[in-house]
Amino acid sequence: MARNDDISSTEKLLDVIRGDKTTADKTPGVSNNTLSTKEAKSISKKIKPFQKSITVGVDIGYHDLRLAKVKQVSHKEWKLLGFMKAPLEPQIPKESPEFPDFLKSTLTKFCGSSKKIKLWTLMPAAQVEIYHFRIPKVAKKQIANTVYWTLKKETSFSESGTIFDFEVQGNVIEKGIHKTAVVVYTVSKEEVEKIQTLFSKSGFPLTGVTIAPFANQNLLRTKWISPVEETIAGLYIGRDSSRIDIFHQGNLGLARAIKTGINSMIESLMEGINKSKEGISIEIKMPEREDTFTPDSSKEDLHMNIDEARKILLSLSPDSPPLTETDPGFHLKEDQIFEMIHPAIERLTRQIERTFQHYSETLGNERVEKIIFSGGLNDYRPLINYIGDQLGIDNDIVDPLDPGNPFLNDILPPDSVSERLSFALAVGLALSDNSHTPNLIFIYKDKEKLAGISRINRGTLVAFIFIMAICSGIFLWQGHTAELKKAKIDQLHKELLQYSPEVDQNLIMLMADKVKRKHKDLKEYSKKYLAMAVISDLAMRTPSNIRLRSITADFGSITEDKTTKEKTKGTPKTLVVDGIILGDRGMLESSLAGYIIKLESSPIFSKLSIIKSNLEHNEKREALHFILNIQMV
Repeated sequence: MARNDDISSTEKLLDVIRGDKTTADKTPGVSNNTLSTKEAKSISKKIKPFQKSITVGVDIGYHDLRLAKVKQVSHKEWKLLGFMKAPLEPQIPKESPEFPDFLKSTLTKFCGSSKKIKLWTLMPAAQVEIYHFRIPKVAKKQIANTVYWTLKKETSFSESGTIFDFEVQGNVIEKGIHKTAVVVYTVSKEEVEKIQTLFSKSGFPLTGVTIAPFANQNLLRTKWISPVEETIAGLYIGRDSSRIDIFHQGNLGLARAIKTGINSMIESLMEGINKSKEGISIEIKMPEREDTFTPDSSKEDLHMNIDEARKILLSLSPDSPPLTETDPGFHLKEDQIFEMIHPAIERLTRQIERTFQHYSETLGNERVEKIIFSGGLNDYRPLINYIGDQLGIDNDIVDPLDPGNPFLNDILPPDSVSERLSFALAVGLALSDNSHTPNLIFIYKDKEKLAGISRINRGTLVAFIFIMAICSGIFLWQGHTAELKKAKIDQLHKELLQYSPEVDQNLIMLMADKVKRKHKDLKEYSKKYLAMAVISDLAMRTPSNIRLRSITADFGSITEDKTTKEKTKGTPKTLVVDGIILGDRGMLESSLAGYIIKLESSPIFSKLSIIKSNLEHNEKREALHFILNIQMV
C-alpha cells in the first residue's frame, strides 16, 4: 500500500521523442482516432526550434488509449494543444507483440513527426510504495545517504532490482527539533523497464514514467485546477479498488488504496437483484411479440450476470445510454439501484473517513476540507453528494477540460462531462516535468549527474563570458587607439596640404642635403672666427678693475682613424687667462669670484678652474694676481 508523498526534481535536459504537428478536428467532443480541437493555425504549424518542446501524456486504460498534448508557454502558463481517444482492440492486448505497432500508429497520428515532444505515461500506483520520513538536518550532500539508511531502517527495502528516489519537502519542527521532511518512493526496476521497452519498440522512447497520484498532483501544482482549500482529497473509484490521495498546498501528503471499487458495487447490485427476483414478477417485452413472461417461467434466464449488472450500474451516469425494455433491470428505479449498491458505498465511505482521521489526528496534519472525485461514476452526483454528506465536507469532480479553463486555448472540449473527466490523467501526464513530477526513470542519481554537468556548463559559460569580456575590452581599446591614430594622420595630411610644393621624399632628401651643407658651413665659420669670438666675449665680461696680462688659447686637435676613416676629437679646447685685480684689498677676492661667475655664464666657456691667486705689492698699491684655466665648448 502506498503511503504518502510528493516529489520535485531538476529538469532533465533531454530532447527525446518525436511529434510536433497536430491536425485539428472541427467538431466538438472526442471521437475515436481523431483529434478534438478547433481549426487552428498554431497547431498545424511546426513548433520552431527555439520554442519550448511540448509534452504528451499517454493513459492506457482498459478499453481505450487516451492522449493529451500540452505546451508550457511561460513559467506559470500552459496551453492545451489537443486530445484524442483511440479504442483498444480486444484481440490486441497490451502484452501482445502487435501492441507496439498499434501504439506507434496512434502516437504518430497524434504527435506527428517532430522530435521535440516529451512523452510521459503511467504505471499502476499499486506497484509503487510511497513513504514519508523526517530525517535529521544534514548537509545537502549527505541527504541521499541519510534517506537511504532511514528507508533501510524503517522498511524491508532491498536495493537489488528496486528503483529508489526521494524529494526534500522542506524543514519541519518535530517536538522542538528541526528536521527535514522527505518523501521517498520505491518501485520494481523490472516493471519500469517493461513500460520503457513497450514504448521503445513503438519508436517513441519515454521521457518519464509516473503514477496517477503524481499526475493529479500536476493538475494542482500547475494551477490547472485551483481549489481554494489548502488541504483536499482526491478519490479515484476504479474497477477493482479505489484510491484516496490527500494533497496539501498542491503536494501529495498521503496515498492509500481501498479495496472497494466499482466491482464491489456490481457485486452488491447482483446480490440485491438476484435475491429480489425470487418474489418479484418482471415483465419484459420481446421484440417479436407483445406477450410477457414472469420470473417463474425460467429461473436460469432471470439470474443476473456481471456484464448485465455493470450495464445497470453505469446507466446511473447521466452521459450513459439508458436501459432499454429488453435490458435486465429496466424496471428498477434509480433509488432502488442506489439502495442495492449502498453497502459497498458505505464501506468505501467508512474507509475514507478512517483515512482522513489518520491523516489529521495520527499524523498531526490539517483537516481535509474538500474531496474531489475521479474515475468511474464520478459524474453521478447522488453518489458523490452522498459520500460528501457522510464525511461532512464539500465535494466536486476533477474536470481538466472544463470549458471555462483558460489553458484550453482554442480547443473545443466534449459536451459530455464523463468524456471530459476521462481525460483527467492524460492531461495530468501532459503537465509533467522533471522539475515538479516524480519520474521513475530519472531518479536522484541522474539528477546529481545532470546537476554536475550543469555546473560544468555554467562554469564554462562564465569563463567564456569572462574571456569574451576581456577580448571585447581589448578590441574596443584597440579600436579607440586606431581611431585616435587615424585622426592624427588626417590632421597631418591636412597640415601637409598647406605646404606648396607638396612635400615628398625627394624634396626632403634635397632639403636634408642643404641643411647638412649649411651646418658644415656654420662649423667652418665657427672654427674660423672662434678666436675672435673668445676674445670678444672675454673682453665683454671683464670689468674695468681687472687687467689681463696674457691670454693663451689651445683650440685642440682632431684625429682620424685610419681603418674606419672616422674623425674623432683629440685634446680639448682650453684658454689660460693671466691677469690682476685692482682695488681695495678687502674687495679683491670677491671681485675674482664675481668675475668667475660672469665667465661661467658665457655660452663659450664650460668649465673654469683657478691655477693661481696671489696678492702682489708694488710701489703704489696692492693687486691680486690670478691665472684661470677655462675649457671651451
